[in-house]
Amino acid sequence: MRRSIQGVLASLPAGLFGCCVLTFKDEYYWPTYLITSLVFISISYVLGTNLPGLIKNKKFDFPSVWFFTAGALGWLTALICIGLLNLTSLCIGQDNGDGINDLSLCTFYTLLVVIIYTPGILGLILVNALVSGKVLSKYLFHHDHGAH
Repeated sequence: MRRSIQGVLASLPAGLFGCCVLTFKDEYYWPTYLITSLVFISISYVLGTNLPGLIKNKKFDFPSVWFFTAGALGWLTALICIGLLNLTSLCIGQDNGDGINDLSLCTFYTLLVVIIYTPGILGLILVNALVSGKVLSKYLFHHDHGAH
């Protein structure tokens, strides 16, 4: 149960990103962002459930670090995903309203996503890590220490 809660908490920023992607439904690039958000959510969740066990009793064994690491690695994976998807026909050859996308334009779009979205996403991941780390420490770990 605790691992599932950790996974959900770790994937909250990714879920918010996914909700924002739903507003792009009428755009040609929507499938790319949908796939990217699903990758972001999935990786954040999986790492959120597994990282604590991997770094247990190590130097960085703190809930806030788990959550930030899970979210940041999830975002990195999402950026790689969008970069790869923008090299496919989901971007190249699509009519963007001003013409047809080519490789250089799709590469530029990927760089824009990295530059524009990353500071906000990492900020959101950091806030989530700090809050979720406190929640986890207070409500889940508190019960363990009281049982001994």
